[in-house]
Amino acid sequence: MKTFIDPNLLQRLRVGPLAPYLDAYLKHIEQDGFLPSSAPMQMYAIARFSKWLRDRQFDLYQVDEAAVNRFLKRDPGVVHSCECATLRRLLAVLRELGVIVAKASEPTTCRERFLDDYLRYLRRGRGLAEVTLEYFVRFAEQFLSARFGSGDLNFSELCAKDVTDFVQNRASQLSPGRAKLLVTALRSLLRYMRHQGDIALDLARCVPPVAMWSLSTLPKFLPAGTVQQLLDHRERETARGKRNYAVLLLLARMGLRACEIVALELDDIDWDNGRITIHGKGGRLAQMPLPSDVGEAIASYLRFGRPCCTCRRVFLRHRASLRGFADSTTVSSIVRRALIDAGVDSARKGAHLFRHTLATDLLRQNFSLDEIGELLRHQSPNTTALYAKVDLTALRTLAPSLAGRCAMKTVREAVGDYLALRRSLGFKLRKHQRFLEEFTSFLEQESTSQITSRLALLWATQPQHIQPAEWAARLSVVRGFARYWSATDATTEVPPDGLLPYRPRRAKPYLYSDEQIDQLLETAKNMPAAHSLQPWTYHCLLGLLAVTGLRISEALNLRGGDIDWSEGVLTIRDAKFGKSRLVPLHTSSLKVLSDYAVRRNHLFASQDSGYFFPSRRGARLDEGQVRRTFYTLSRQIGIRGVFASRGPRLHDFRHRFAVQTLLHWHRNGEDVRRRLPVLSTYLGHAHVSDTYCSTFDLSGRQPRYQGRDPGEDNSY
Repeated sequence: MKTFIDPNLLQRLRVGPLAPYLDAYLKHIEQDGFLPSSAPMQMYAIARFSKWLRDRQFDLYQVDEAAVNRFLKRDPGVVHSCECATLRRLLAVLRELGVIVAKASEPTTCRERFLDDYLRYLRRGRGLAEVTLEYFVRFAEQFLSARFGSGDLNFSELCAKDVTDFVQNRASQLSPGRAKLLVTALRSLLRYMRHQGDIALDLARCVPPVAMWSLSTLPKFLPAGTVQQLLDHRERETARGKRNYAVLLLLARMGLRACEIVALELDDIDWDNGRITIHGKGGRLAQMPLPSDVGEAIASYLRFGRPCCTCRRVFLRHRASLRGFADSTTVSSIVRRALIDAGVDSARKGAHLFRHTLATDLLRQNFSLDEIGELLRHQSPNTTALYAKVDLTALRTLAPSLAGRCAMKTVREAVGDYLALRRSLGFKLRKHQRFLEEFTSFLEQESTSQITSRLALLWATQPQHIQPAEWAARLSVVRGFARYWSATDATTEVPPDGLLPYRPRRAKPYLYSDEQIDQLLETAKNMPAAHSLQPWTYHCLLGLLAVTGLRISEALNLRGGDIDWSEGVLTIRDAKFGKSRLVPLHTSSLKVLSDYAVRRNHLFASQDSGYFFPSRRGARLDEGQVRRTFYTLSRQIGIRGVFASRGPRLHDFRHRFAVQTLLHWHRNGEDVRRRLPVLSTYLGHAHVSDTYCSTFDLSGRQPRYQGRDPGEDNSY
């Protein structure tokens, strides 16, 4: 504090009951980014308030907003600079220290009690966002004031004319979008009142609609190249400039909404995997790939521009007090200033302008509306349909007799573009690429470039040796590409849903007994092999699957550096859905892996970067070969028939681990339902509901389990 304020001045201002808390207040405003020059004025204000409390013999526990208001009104007609804001911050500090207790403001009038109950209903019963709550309660208050003035609420007097008159008078003063929100809020209020018994008639049916049709306007967007011109014009040397540049890049490259940028927190950015979690509308979360230039701009701001504070928001105010943006208005202000500085004239100057511009730029590059909707995270294709109005390429295809047939890409080129687009959004699409390449070759053999439902169905069902579920999967891949290609080639037919309605059935889980696990591991260790490490590789690999429930792909992708030997933890990277997680190991399991690592490192010098379970050439083990080897081992111990095509699978180790864990919890008297999310996280499931599928078969009966208490030890 000595560098923040003159200690002699601070000592002179230590008067009254607030004297012991000046240091805590100074620390608070210093962390909030206040300049040292502002500290003396705030200290003088607190000293005057403290002396006023002492003279009137106030106890500290009596200090609240009412006491502050009395103090501020001590000199009628005189405004004391900065006292109000300073004392408001002081109350927050005292409450944080536990010196005073926050007093909940109780509604005093009938109207306040009604609105308070209505707000509670909207928040808890409807789960509305805070910004929506603000609008709904504001409109409710306006309706009550228009009908009852400042008098008592007599809901029995309400009639349909009151409702229509209010809408007619207020809607004329609002924009069409805000007027539509008004009638939505009014219907909600009237339904709530009827539900509570305040009114007998269903007056919500009397609320007239507002003339605002969807897709009635053209999206407002900037001309091609203007966004890059605007970005190039931004200065990036100052802290504020770095922040604004990063915000503009998020808007321009990813099409984020302003509220999504406001809500971004430091934990939402996965720097290792290049992903960012977006807090979207309706409380929905979405993970998106983080473009390299956007990531670099954010990193530059975080390292060299972002003020140091305890707030977890990514973007902060650069004036005291330091905290995240209050609302979307700040982001729109950044956009408006950027447009003015770059000399760009636009009818719209809000943040959503960049979202519309990104969508129209993608249309110019021949991306389909489905793909644009996926990037912008629209919940309904109808939302994205707005941009069809500016898709001149697609619109021109509707008049071939006048404009002639446009020169288009070949289907094979379109497949490459489609896969590149989807992969840029984070999808792997290995099977999609194989299927689409085969389908393209099929079309070439048929001497046609036109996709029809008949040809798609014929190709999907060509292989006679595969299951109907695979036919459905093949047709689904073609349907997705056809939907994309139909935006460019109007003659493309999109195969309708339901042509191959077969849905795959889950295989019934097989739960190995402890004896079967021991036999498998022993047989693997004694198997004939091409090199000395191979038996130990399969012994440790199968044992690891049994004691951790890993997916086979996760085990095969393990590298030497993914094992923390000191902590006994595996790091599973880029697993299903791109997830990564930590998997703790039992000490005995860690010992087995450690012994195996010694044998492995004698053969392969690359200990950390190489695969932990290598092939004889040091590459990743082939998953197909691992499965064939497992089938051979399972036949040798008699759990799979010699000529059987079905039987216990590698994935059943995962089912066994899940059932063992649940049985162990149940026998120990633990609440299985409450512990289930822990198991779900350990297994890397996307949803807790997926964990049920590991423990119950399709008939709803728990699979048979034989063996010792699973809680004894998970070693091998």
